[in-house]
Amino acid sequence: MYVEIAKGTPSNRGILIPHNTLAKYINSDESLYRSVYLYGDDAKEYVDKTDSLKNFFGIRNIDKVPVDIDKGDNSNEKTLDILRSIITFLALDIT
Repeated sequence: MYVEIAKGTPSNRGILIPHNTLAKYINSDESLYRSVYLYGDDAKEYVDKTDSLKNFFGIRNIDKVPVDIDKGDNSNEKTLDILRSIITFLALDIT
């Protein structure tokens, strides 16, 4: 599997690297952005031909689901309660 990264700024996207090499790209000198999507060999071949993922309509996978909870005007405790309820909901076995 491959993951898309952008180095320095999010606009420098379209770089596909093997997912298991991501740690090699992390350093404190340059910002690194990672897409939530994982890609297969077909995406790598597409990027090698076009230098971009733009208009790639192949299969994408996901290994982590980011959850963004904004505090807004809520107290810290209310924000934590919202987080706890989301975790509880996600942990439910609804089969």
